[in-house]
Amino acid sequence: MLGSNGDRSVTVIGMFAVALAQLNLWSQMPVEAVAFMLLALLINLVAFAYLVYRYARGYPSARLE
Repeated sequence: MLGSNGDRSVTVIGMFAVALAQLNLWSQMPVEAVAFMLLALLINLVAFAYLVYRYARGYPSARLE
């Protein structure tokens, strides 16, 4: 797996946000929930970009095994 447990948990949050978007539940959710999901997706994208950066730099913890 790529990254540490923290990286995976952030990715799970991001996948949950994407799944909600695909189920078209945005219109049934309050504004605060939509804002939280967008924030979670943004955090997920930043974490993924950091993982790619670490992998490109060749850090041992980010290498595929």
